[in-house]
Amino acid sequence: MRRDDVLKVMTFSLRVGEEMLESAVATSDVEQVMRRLTHAYDLPGCEVSVTLNVITLSYVDPYEGPLSMFRVVDIDEPRYDEVVALDTLSRRAESGELSIDEATAELVRIEQSANHHPFPVTLAAAMASVAGWVVFTGGGFVGATAGMVAALLVEVVVRPLARPRLPVAFVTLCSAVVAAGVPTFYAWLELPIALTPAIVGALIPLLPGGALVASVSDGLSGAPLSSMAKGLQATLTAVAVAMGALVVLSLGEQLQVVAPLEAVPATPMVAFFAALIGVSGFAVARSLPWRMVPGVMLVTGVTWGVAQVGLFEGGTVPVATFVAAVSMGLVGQLVARLQRTTAVIHTTTAVYVLVPGVAFYLSMLAIAQGATEAGTELLVTTIGVAIAIAAGIALGVAIGRGVPAPRPRVRVWARPVRRRG
Repeated sequence: MRRDDVLKVMTFSLRVGEEMLESAVATSDVEQVMRRLTHAYDLPGCEVSVTLNVITLSYVDPYEGPLSMFRVVDIDEPRYDEVVALDTLSRRAESGELSIDEATAELVRIEQSANHHPFPVTLAAAMASVAGWVVFTGGGFVGATAGMVAALLVEVVVRPLARPRLPVAFVTLCSAVVAAGVPTFYAWLELPIALTPAIVGALIPLLPGGALVASVSDGLSGAPLSSMAKGLQATLTAVAVAMGALVVLSLGEQLQVVAPLEAVPATPMVAFFAALIGVSGFAVARSLPWRMVPGVMLVTGVTWGVAQVGLFEGGTVPVATFVAAVSMGLVGQLVARLQRTTAVIHTTTAVYVLVPGVAFYLSMLAIAQGATEAGTELLVTTIGVAIAIAAGIALGVAIGRGVPAPRPRVRVWARPVRRRG
């Protein structure tokens, strides 16, 4: 192969990997896609390495000598439309449908494309998602309206702060202040709101569910450095959310804000549909194409059902949660195979139905009220449950990948075709 063609293939593969890593896709998935692409375009000897946020691609040309390329990636919030488009592009390239020039042109189109949904749609989806999570945790109608106002302020006022490249942790902290502040303001006005579930529901979309799943997946796939880096990123995000919540809780203590209503748990049916709204709204807010939303809802419904059955049968919360996480990974992988896409979009969205948001908030509340030891103990337990969720998802995905694909039906007998004479 000519040197120019080698450079084309390596550059294309490197750019695909960069776009995937920017969307917080697990390191193992990025490396696998890059290897498939180089093999599809007759460079099977390429070595791919993703360490932290650096992608390295090396190839030894028997005539021209060794060649290495690397790219430093700025990891950002995922755009699920890009993840889906890149997965489709890699499948088409691997099947031989696209030449290297055609694939590169398609990649440029993906890189330059705007969000799959217009801003009013993503804004409405984010508001609906928070409202769903508030109802899911027992916040009721008034709490849902407070959550929607908080989501509106976050998307319109706080999110644009990330454009000047302000630290992500700072933007997350400000988002948490707004998410917890609006329900607290409702309570200060003595509106009939159940304060705790309203705050928890508004904070759930800010928690680092996807980053935690990617961290554990990298650790189990033999990429410890990337696993630790993404784990640190998830920790920093959780700390930023906790600090934002603590600021509002401390202010509420100073103002002597009292919750006007006690939290009333949602009925199982209400919680089920609220979870579907919360997950699907979150997915659309991250630009997931409409055709993929039913698959995400299916994975969410199965996960929630397995968790409820486990609790009903007398299982402990950690065990029921772990089993539900395994089922999420397994079903997510199988649904992704049916939809011909990656399981990342299913697992990193449906994971929020298992996130221990109430326990996380209660630990922050205990710390704000001076019960540091009890709050820290509950926080450590919550972190352990979160890690178990991520490990269960990774295990389920691995099991799903091992399930053999159904063989296509082949007609061994066909009706003879009459020739027109």
